[in-house]
Amino acid sequence: GDVARAQALDARLKPLWDLFRRHSSLRVVYAAAALAGLTSALPPRPLQPLKPEVQAEVAATLAALDLA
Repeated sequence: GDVARAQALDARLKPLWDLFRRHSSLRVVYAAAALAGLTSALPPRPLQPLKPEVQAEVAATLAALDLA
């Protein structure tokens, strides 16, 4: 019910939402889980894992958001 708080959280997470839009949310979540050491699983075929440079972008985004 706290619209202002929800909007503030949404704005704070905009860099993550941008990654989801550019690279698919499922692939970004797999990369984030791997970076956190939670899994070594790859996305289900036919999806491909993110390229190393995009994985680095995911890591930097999570660190900037203090989520890593």
